[in-house]
Amino acid sequence: MNKLFAALVIPTSLLVSATAFAKEPSFYASAAISYADQDYNFENINNYDYSDKAVGFNLTAGYQFNDYFSLEASYYDFGKAEAEHNPGPYLTYKGEAKASALGLAAVASYPVNDSFRVYGKLGAAYFTSDVSETTQIHVEDEFSFKNSDKDSGFAPYFGAGVALNVTGSSEVYLESSKFSYEASSDMGDYDHDVINTSLGYRMFF
Repeated sequence: MNKLFAALVIPTSLLVSATAFAKEPSFYASAAISYADQDYNFENINNYDYSDKAVGFNLTAGYQFNDYFSLEASYYDFGKAEAEHNPGPYLTYKGEAKASALGLAAVASYPVNDSFRVYGKLGAAYFTSDVSETTQIHVEDEFSFKNSDKDSGFAPYFGAGVALNVTGSSEVYLESSKFSYEASSDMGDYDHDVINTSLGYRMFF
């Protein structure tokens, strides 16, 4: 009798448990602080690479269809990056970049257990790059001139992350995404790459 009872109860309890922890289709929203590593190369001006890191943020809204798939739209503000290059005693190049993006991505998730999941994403973003470069010439009478321009267009991005369940309807997450944008402007062509690492909080509704 005890064996029969166990044979009936254990599978049933496992099924109930699995159902309890499975994600129902739901909307979600998240906010995160980010650390953006920006690299931009003015190929047609002086062929130098500039890179800097800046603090930014991102906001996301999405819909999770099941444990494994969701779609989301995000806004990324990558902050302002600044860099300086001195090729010689009489010449200084100063670069500055601000960037943001509106992204739409498909997200594939894998629940490792009831509390922890890993995920990857692939999407396209409308990327805005605002870049300037100042050339300073150090002679008896120092002078400088500045080039600046703003360009927008579509860019691919991809990322991966991990999420830890806090309550039944919220989680904290850590993720990293890479954006690659090829800009064309009055300054000439330049590449603007961003690796954005975010720490955030996500709620399901």
